[in-house]
Amino acid sequence: MAYVSFGQDYGSDLVGFSCSITGKPTLLVTKMTKLAVNSNYKGLKTLLLYGNDGERYLSAALCEALQARNIIVFTQAEKNCIEKLYHSDAVVPICSGCTVFKQVSMSQLLNGISDDQIDTLTRKWAKILSEQKS
Repeated sequence: MAYVSFGQDYGSDLVGFSCSITGKPTLLVTKMTKLAVNSNYKGLKTLLLYGNDGERYLSAALCEALQARNIIVFTQAEKNCIEKLYHSDAVVPICSGCTVFKQVSMSQLLNGISDDQIDTLTRKWAKILSEQKS
């Protein structure tokens, strides 16, 4: 029996903004968006340090965008954590559209050297959310 994933049910660490045939964001993107919209910055920072790989990736991108707009301030431990993520080989599962489901290293995504557009979409998403807060 074939299994068709609709993006929403693929996994708790899947990052995608327009997944599968539904074209909807993954549950993780929706969860992280709600944290930002509700100004739950403590929750975002906690995921940065202790979340799964998808949570840590999105949290790093979002927290950096918020910090750039002086909405949050990083502790030294959080700065160190983000620096480590930029060099991390941890893999983040991503989806792009209907057919692309794969894993990309955290360092490729955060450094913008992925061959997918998920890193660009993540930065735009984080920028839009941070601009709504200022």
